[in-house]
Amino acid sequence: MVVWTPISEESGAILGLFRIEGNLERFLNLLLLSPLPILLKLSLLRIAPSVLIATGPFLSVTIEIVQKYVPGRVSDFVDIALNSLGFLVVAVIVIGRQR
Repeated sequence: MVVWTPISEESGAILGLFRIEGNLERFLNLLLLSPLPILLKLSLLRIAPSVLIATGPFLSVTIEIVQKYVPGRVSDFVDIALNSLGFLVVAVIVIGRQR
């Protein structure tokens, strides 16, 4: 659900304009890192599959750690899991296609 109510930036709103909640937020978390395996494979042609697979969860954890220290933002394990899952699904497809 996207909430279009006048809210402050301290409430976790994007630019103080709106807040994304519920299933839409989960879906967007799933998509956040999903293009990255393709971009990594295109830019680094000789990336090892283990490095490619480890990159997604590492970036997701890093994002959530940084987010913990941003005022108005909250770190969430579900965000880490969904970001990583979206990345890993595409990474497995990319690795499968290179063989």
